[in-house]
Order: sequence, then C-alpha cells, then structure tokens
Amino acid sequence: MPEAVDPERLHDRATPAVVDVEGQGAVFVADVLFKDSGWIRITEWNGRYAYLPPHRVRQIKQIEVERPDDDLSQAFRVAEPEWRERAAEWTEDPEDPDDAERTVMA
Repeated sequence: MPEAVDPERLHDRATPAVVDVEGQGAVFVADVLFKDSGWIRITEWNGRYAYLPPHRVRQIKQIEVERPDDDLSQAFRVAEPEWRERAAEWTEDPEDPDDAERTVMA
C-alpha cells in the first residue's frame, strides 16, 4: 500500500496543485511531475499515483507551499490552512470506497 503524503511535511520539490482533468474536473493532488514524454505524473494525497496524457489536462494551478515560521530546518507544508485540511481528509485509506471517486485514471 502506498504511503500517504502528509500536507504538513512535504518533500523539498513537492508541487501540490489543482489539476483540471478533461472528463473528470478539478483534482487536488500532492505532487505534479512533468515527464520527458509530455505525460504528467500526479501523486494523490493517499500516496497513489497516475499518469495523464497531456491532451487530458486542461489546466494546472500550483498550490503555495511554505516553511513554518520561515525556519529552514522545518519541512515544507501547504501554506493555506483550508488546503491542508482538505489534503488531510484525502490521505485516507485508498481502499475505502468513499475514496474511489477521487482516483484519477489515465
């Protein structure tokens, strides 16, 4: 089972974002990575990931991250408390049927 992404302790290169996926709508993800092939790898908050072809992605809006109190020894976190709360809700068990609608299929 993949490890959930903690919105309070992101890795240094994490790029949380809202991805507008054609046919699915907006999806809040923990990380977006652009591959050389043009495909986009998204990591969901529950730790699962998927690849999206570029023609299915309408828009990507990056969510701001910060270090608490600008302390360089602290991990990055999602800057807005509302987004952190939403992300924390999405770190639930990926096998939970209530989470099924959030899964992105390429």
